[in-house]
Amino acid sequence: MDTAVAQGRQNPDRKKGARPAKRVRRSHTLSVRVTDTERLLIEGKAREAGMPLWT
Repeated sequence: MDTAVAQGRQNPDRKKGARPAKRVRRSHTLSVRVTDTERLLIEGKAREAGMPLWT
């Protein structure tokens, strides 16, 4: 890295191409005990809303 800086090749304005930061972080997992009927209702509503639901 010292040689690149010494030769003037490093450009501080250049974007590195990293993944953009998330706006909303989902850092907590929630577990709820439901009946089979309630689970089907929740999955159906999530599907209608376009929300992913991992079960």
